[in-house]
Amino acid sequence: MRIVDEGNNEVRGVFHVSNYETVLTFVPGEEWKPGSYVLEIEPRLEDLAGNNLNHLFDTDLDQKQPAPKTVFRKSFRVN
Repeated sequence: MRIVDEGNNEVRGVFHVSNYETVLTFVPGEEWKPGSYVLEIEPRLEDLAGNNLNHLFDTDLDQKQPAPKTVFRKSFRVN
């Protein structure tokens, strides 16, 4: 996982997992600057049961699946 700014520069900081691995918090190394950011997550991140962002446990593997993504992206803005 990483966060990048509008110039595709990685935002330095630390991710923390808490509350029995149900909460993820990011603390940036510097104060947030106003602008657009993207959280990028590689789909190989998985839980103990083997669920990941490309193959969830309740997926029918006999059905045709879309091509796996290489990175999932979620945009957000800091005002």
